[in-house]
Amino acid sequence: YVPAESWDDLAPEVREYEPRVALDGGRRGTETLHRILRDAARFLLPDGAVVLEIGEHQTEAMAGAAEETGHYRHSRVLEDYAGKPRVFVASI
Repeated sequence: YVPAESWDDLAPEVREYEPRVALDGGRRGTETLHRILRDAARFLLPDGAVVLEIGEHQTEAMAGAAEETGHYRHSRVLEDYAGKPRVFVASI
C-alpha cells in the first residue's frame, strides 16, 4: 500500500526491516491492492472477506476498486489506534 516513490520516506524501522515486496503497492500504492481485490473473489467462500492493510489516504480508492469488481456486497474501513484508516475489509 506504500507508493513506490515514497519508499525512501518511510521510517527506518519500516524501510530497513519490512520486506519491500510486502509493502510496495506500485506507482500509486494501490495497484497491488486492486489486483488482490479482483483476484481474491475467486477463492472466497460465500460470506467470505478479504482484509487488506491500506494507507490513510486510500479509503476512497479501495471502496471504488471493490465496487468496480462487482463481487463485493459490503466494504468497511477499520481505524488503527491513532484513529487513521488502516484496514480495508470487503465481503462477498
